Amino acid sequence: MIESPRLILRPLTEDDFIPLCVLFADPEVMQYIGDGKPRSPQSTATYLQWVIEHQQRYGFSLWAVIRKADDRWIGQCGLWHVEHTEEIELGYKLMQDCWGQGYATEAGWATLRYGFETLGLMRICAIAQPANRASQRVMEKVGMHYEKTGEFDGQSCFYYAVNRDQWNAFSKASAS
Repeated sequence: MIESPRLILRPLTEDDFIPLCVLFADPEVMQYIGDGKPRSPQSTATYLQWVIEHQQRYGFSLWAVIRKADDRWIGQCGLWHVEHTEEIELGYKLMQDCWGQGYATEAGWATLRYGFETLGLMRICAIAQPANRASQRVMEKVGMHYEKTGEFDGQSCFYYAVNRDQWNAFSKASAS
């Protein structure tokens, strides 16, 4: 479990299927994820199983984000291994009515702290489609830097990353 001032992040379980279906059914939430289309319940079930297996295998994955104020499930955030690479990626998705309130930045910050301080990771990346400026802003706010433009899952993407030393310096500067 990861805790921040307003949020709790915890591993996803089968009990998260319904809120995950709601999140993945929203066309606005999904417009910059993969092919940009909402996921069916069947696809969401497959995804949830993959996330749970990733958690069991590596001890981390994309986790549920719970808002402390009302114990509401508001999205997911976490770390995962990018297939066919050595990269570990920060990812996040929030319910549309929770956008613009700093939750993605707060969850991303807490996840990076967990990745570097608890898991001992040396580098964490993130990707966003060029049109997804909101996601790019979150990456910048948590100390990540633009590295390159490339392709992921058949889509053009901007790659951002931060290593442990950069993040430590950024987090110290942000705290002052």
